[in-house]
Amino acid sequence: MRCVAALTILIGLSACGRPDIEALRVNELGEARSAFLSNISAIQARDTEAYLSHYLQSPNFIQASGDTVHRGFLTFAAERRASQSWPDTLAAGDPVLVWLAPGVVYGVYPYQVTQEGEVSSGWSERILVKAGGGWVIAVTSVMPRIAPD
Repeated sequence: MRCVAALTILIGLSACGRPDIEALRVNELGEARSAFLSNISAIQARDTEAYLSHYLQSPNFIQASGDTVHRGFLTFAAERRASQSWPDTLAAGDPVLVWLAPGVVYGVYPYQVTQEGEVSSGWSERILVKAGGGWVIAVTSVMPRIAPD
C-alpha cells in the first residue's frame, strides 16, 4: 500500500512539474503582440528612445533591409538618434505571430509608409525574444514590395 501511495504522489508531482506548453504559448504570444504593437506605436509617435527600448541591446542584434545586413545594437541606436527622419505616416496591418519556442516569437506585418510624398509598402519582420522579463526585437527586416515593370 505504501508503494501505491508513493507512486501516486510521484505521478502527481510529475504532472505538476511539467509546464503547460499551450498556456505558455498563448501567454507568450499575447506578451509578444503587446511588445510588437508598442514598437509600431513608437514609430508612429516618432519617439526615438521608446523605439530603441524595443530592441535587443546586444552585439547580436540583426537589422536586414534590401541587400544589407547590419549587426549590433550600438550602431543601430547611434544612427537612429542621429536621424530626424521618420515616416510621415505608417499604416501597419495586423501582425501575424508564430510562437517558435519558449521565449521566441516570429512576427510579420504588412506596412504602407508615406515619406516625403513617396508611398512604399511591403512586409516587416521581427523575431522577438524574452529577455530580462520583457520582450525585445532581436532581428528586424524589411521586404519592400517591388512594383512590376
